[in-house]
Amino acid sequence: MPYMRDPNGQVTWVGIKDVPRFESQGWTLGGQAPGFLAPEELGPYTQYLTGMGLGGGFGDIGQRYLAKLYDPLRSVYQMAESIRGAEGGPQALEPLSWQDYMYQRRIGAGEPNRPWGGAQDIYGLARGALNRLLRLAPESRAEQELTFEPAFEAGTGAGAGGNLGALGNLLALAMGGGLAGRWAGGNIGNVQQSWLSARGRGEAGLPTNFLDYLRQRYGL
Repeated sequence: MPYMRDPNGQVTWVGIKDVPRFESQGWTLGGQAPGFLAPEELGPYTQYLTGMGLGGGFGDIGQRYLAKLYDPLRSVYQMAESIRGAEGGPQALEPLSWQDYMYQRRIGAGEPNRPWGGAQDIYGLARGALNRLLRLAPESRAEQELTFEPAFEAGTGAGAGGNLGALGNLLALAMGGGLAGRWAGGNIGNVQQSWLSARGRGEAGLPTNFLDYLRQRYGL
């Protein structure tokens, strides 16, 4: 994926077919400017800032707002990649890099055809990832450690089925990031304990796995 620097020094990614047009306007193809690091050589936070055109700092409220969106977007990406690996098929063979994830979703500066919707787009990405997770067969979840259930039988501890905090973050974002979503995400551990207790009592009609219980509990 080409990345270019405009005459003012701002960096963005462009479509390969657009490179000649941008070069005719004085843009420099990424990697040719002295001392310029390619996006894949930067850390994920710096890649995000660069892609958003925030390399010069956060001079106003809007820029600070965009900078704060890194954490939720990055958490959705990490969960989405875990889910993609469990879905199988050709798309699971090659991991999707962080910069490609942002590029494919038109996240960043220099995207005139579709301005990024910020937090609302992140909520949509989270809903999509959560729906994909819930559609997975229980066997596929287990293979990728996405059950979010304690694995007492294997003696590997409560973290063996996936990061419960990451699931809580995804749930909060998928529910729109408001008070109800933040409460549901923060309460994920208690919900898991409720399911475990009900399973221990042999409660009738209880879903046999935690994610199906979560879907039932919140109407997902």
